[in-house]
Amino acid sequence: MRFGFATPNLHVQEDPWQPATQYEQEDILQSLYQMGIDVTRIYTLSIPKSKDDNTRHITVSNYGSLNAQLSLNPILFEGLDRLLLLCRRYNLKLIIPLIDYWEWWGGIESFSKIYGLQKQDFYTHPTIVSGFQSLVNQVLNRSNNQTGVQYKDDPFIFGWETGNELSLNGKPPPGNWTTSIANLIKSQSKGQWVIDGTYGKYGFAPEVLQSANIDAVSNHYYVELLTSSFSTLDFVGMGLLALVFVFFCVFEIANCFRPFNLKRKRWIFVIGLQVMSLIGLCLLVTSPLYAPSFVNRLQFDLKQIGSKKLIVGEVGLAPIGTITQLFQAIQPNDQIACTFVWSLRGHSSRGGFYTHQESNGYYSYHYPGFPAQDGFGQDERQMIALVSSYNQKRTLDLPPPFLFQPQVTDKINFKWRGVAGVSEYKIYGSPDNTTFKLLGNTSDSKPDNQVLFSVPKSTDRYFYVEATKRSNTVVI
Repeated sequence: MRFGFATPNLHVQEDPWQPATQYEQEDILQSLYQMGIDVTRIYTLSIPKSKDDNTRHITVSNYGSLNAQLSLNPILFEGLDRLLLLCRRYNLKLIIPLIDYWEWWGGIESFSKIYGLQKQDFYTHPTIVSGFQSLVNQVLNRSNNQTGVQYKDDPFIFGWETGNELSLNGKPPPGNWTTSIANLIKSQSKGQWVIDGTYGKYGFAPEVLQSANIDAVSNHYYVELLTSSFSTLDFVGMGLLALVFVFFCVFEIANCFRPFNLKRKRWIFVIGLQVMSLIGLCLLVTSPLYAPSFVNRLQFDLKQIGSKKLIVGEVGLAPIGTITQLFQAIQPNDQIACTFVWSLRGHSSRGGFYTHQESNGYYSYHYPGFPAQDGFGQDERQMIALVSSYNQKRTLDLPPPFLFQPQVTDKINFKWRGVAGVSEYKIYGSPDNTTFKLLGNTSDSKPDNQVLFSVPKSTDRYFYVEATKRSNTVVI
């Protein structure tokens, strides 16, 4: 379970926001299975952003007051129920973060607004703390309508993460908040892990590292300057070196207007001090952890956490060589329990793939990997190959594609539901449903709901598409 992908949309789709279908869930699970991956990290439970928002995992009565009451949205939790049933089929376990720091799907700010309070109140206001604990308790004690197993007893939930990238004013959340959530979970669930959802770049609370009820801490590695890795002494040193550099710059500018008549040796000394201060400043600023050296970050984290397990919950949006170096550093170290590349998206029920553009020109990944094109990144094939190389690939009896009714304009336009792990499809046509001829072949590496293949009008009226198996036949 060491190396895999984060799969944010296994339980709900975000582009556009809608429940994930069984086909879409199973497609991603089939992709993970073929790559040999047996644990994945989904994204958080979603929180309503307003009084009228009833599309999230949580529904609210008395919104905006301290008397607000929370309940679980049956529509979205039915999707999570079904996902856990499917996990049994593909022998895959989930890590489930409970709440987001960010507001993509509603996070701690939206949760605080449910009670008419502010984001900074989330970790400390007794009503919010009690409300969140009540929510966690509801989730733990939900009985899965598909399996009959309560979530707290489900062996296919690997662990609960207290949140995604949680922090408070550039520091870890209060340690007593994190340990209170961990204690609540462990009091009911003995076999599932509890993972600290602190954004590790801000460090880890001492209470967390000392708690026997927290099995692992987590961090995410992206390209950024980690000022939290600097000590007070580092900042003092940077300030002094900057002052020295600026002082000598001013000295030299003043000399241009009113020469100080310094001897050559003294000028060499002045310029030498200036250059040395600049070099020292650059070294301090870029040390110890200026991305993309993810290996340095890993080593820094391991020094902080003692014997506690580490989960790299997200890593990515960086050159393939940077990810490769990180994997090589992780491989021999069993203290790192799991590492998840951000992120894998699957087929759409309407044909093609869900795609997601990230920052710095990166995109989500899709199995088995496709050439760069609209919605598919330059490094997709390399990243899929890298993650797969650290796992034992498995074969699977795959279903056939499903061909939709063609759209006829001046051409005949085809869409179909693809098959996990298939990169090429053959399209056949026949005028009489007896003798079929090959019309062409193509991949389905197109964004959601786009036409996948077109042919000019002809005498052909019957069509099917073939991958590992033949699809249904359609007639126009």
